[in-house]
Amino acid sequence: MAVAFFSVVWTDENGITTYLYPETIEVHRGMQSKKSQATVRLPLGFDDATIPPYFDDDGKLSFKVRETMTFYAGYSSDAATANATYILLSGEISELAPTFNQNELLVKFSLIDKSTALLDKMIYVNLNDTTDNMVKTVVKKASENKSNEGAFGSGNESYDISVTNVNTTNSLGEAFPTKTFSSRYKPAYQMLEELSQIEYTGDDKPYYFWVDANNNFYWKYPSGTTDATIDTTSSDDVVEESFSKNEDDAVNFIIFNAGKDKNDNGILFYDYNEETDVAALKMAYKDWSEIANAEMRDDLNFDWAGSTNTQVRTEAKNRGVARCQALFSKSGQLKWKGKCVLRGDKSWNPGQLIDYTSTKCGIINQKLRVTDVTQSLNSKGWYTTLELEEDWKAMVVT
Repeated sequence: MAVAFFSVVWTDENGITTYLYPETIEVHRGMQSKKSQATVRLPLGFDDATIPPYFDDDGKLSFKVRETMTFYAGYSSDAATANATYILLSGEISELAPTFNQNELLVKFSLIDKSTALLDKMIYVNLNDTTDNMVKTVVKKASENKSNEGAFGSGNESYDISVTNVNTTNSLGEAFPTKTFSSRYKPAYQMLEELSQIEYTGDDKPYYFWVDANNNFYWKYPSGTTDATIDTTSSDDVVEESFSKNEDDAVNFIIFNAGKDKNDNGILFYDYNEETDVAALKMAYKDWSEIANAEMRDDLNFDWAGSTNTQVRTEAKNRGVARCQALFSKSGQLKWKGKCVLRGDKSWNPGQLIDYTSTKCGIINQKLRVTDVTQSLNSKGWYTTLELEEDWKAMVVT
């Protein structure tokens, strides 16, 4: 069996790098607005007579929030020397949690990767462009490197996230529609979620997005073309698997509150997913009062003052129905969900589509999308956990 190597490099506020030797490492990457993050458990020797490692001369812990840790793993000794080929994640420390028990000091770190911190940023946009260009603009605005000269859009600015992997045509190979999109000071992740819906893409499924370990942003149509095959019948790499398919998470009928109209009357409406494959009626209530109370009033592309009350109510209902359709595409259907634990492999990424077969679980040639990837490294070895989910069914686009 191949031997796994890994390393963790801590970069302090002065740019000094130090190799760490943690007890456990867990690195997580996910699609859409799920955060890419890591946790580390680092045991430190402690002797009352001497200053323990990673403490300064004043007896304070040397680690600081927002300092950087970079994780590497692979089946080559190069992974133990911080070779960029083997990078899993580079993140900023977001939390420090030292504990002392029975003469052992243990520090637990929580980290978020740079792309997560950037796309959590609150930004403002008012756009009229093709959907793919609007997606690129949102990512660029969130990731503009302020240390370089050049105002946004000047051509002289630089960005910390690359947008070269954004689809520029839809699933039919056609140009995306030109749309208007205005949003005031929301996290970039939320804007990208909205722009990925069929209302903006004109496609029959919502798009998915994620950022890789090298800060490359991907925005893709969930096509049926598989990226890999897993057959647990003949594979020695799969050590655990579990799946489920039920109606508990399904929603096919939504009642929503879209706020108040110009006469201060409430706008209550509903939508039903006619394409549901769930037998029972699964209802949900959504308070989306911000649609009319804030979103439409702030939207520079909607004339709130010049619109009639009927126009306001119709627009609010249409926006609410669009949100319902986005939810139906994700929760209005019965889908396989599960996880697969393999021997460590950094080649897996969120968004990949797998042709999955497990004779033990009765799943044969089922297409499952990787939604989350977790890399776990400890004294027992290196394991990769894939969270898997059946794709959304295509919606009828009108």
